[in-house]
Amino acid sequence: MEPAAHALLKIASGLGAGVIKPDLAAFTSQVDALHATPAACADERDEDFVLDCFDTHPYSPLRVRALLAFGRSQAFARATGAPAGQIDKGIDNDELERLVEHDLSVMEPTYLEDKTEETSALMRRVLFCAGVCVAAANGEIAPTELRALRALLGAKNVDIPDDLSVIRQELTDKMVEAKAKVPFAGRAQLVQHATIVAAADGVVEARELTVLFDFAEGLGVDPVVIDHTLAGAAAPMD
Repeated sequence: MEPAAHALLKIASGLGAGVIKPDLAAFTSQVDALHATPAACADERDEDFVLDCFDTHPYSPLRVRALLAFGRSQAFARATGAPAGQIDKGIDNDELERLVEHDLSVMEPTYLEDKTEETSALMRRVLFCAGVCVAAANGEIAPTELRALRALLGAKNVDIPDDLSVIRQELTDKMVEAKAKVPFAGRAQLVQHATIVAAADGVVEARELTVLFDFAEGLGVDPVVIDHTLAGAAAPMD
């Protein structure tokens, strides 16, 4: 599997073995960072350019991760004549499909770009309310946190009201609605993106974490997602 993965990286880069010495673990971990960290978009989003580079061919780390996942599968072990005991230790086809589909989801339009679906509109409103509440948890909204929220929602969608208690109450109500209507993966993504807003100024204070934990609990999401997102944001793609 490793020589095949190296070949993919050589094709992608155009560099030979004497120059390219890929670290496959670091390369494939870029997908985790991409899942956790939204692309910057300071101005209104232009749907024509959303994930445009992924239109025809999968992002290179996705190909490598899919290849390495296949290398751990029962199908690969069976195809290469591995003994029965080794085959049984591999991941089955369902798990292989789940892993690859999870990575490929990064190429699909998200609720941030979808302007037509009702659930997506609900999720964007939940993120707006959560982002404002998290950013204001320490008494003031840092400019970097506001920019992060604008990057997610588009500049025209971020208008901070004077009375934040209204936003806090709306968040409480919207979380109940989101928990009933939004699939778990979407709710986990909301927690991820709210965490990105909290971390935008470089520090996640205790009061911000409290709001994030309450947000995750309200959506029925394990707060470990917050830790994973902070780790991913700390090691973004080059």
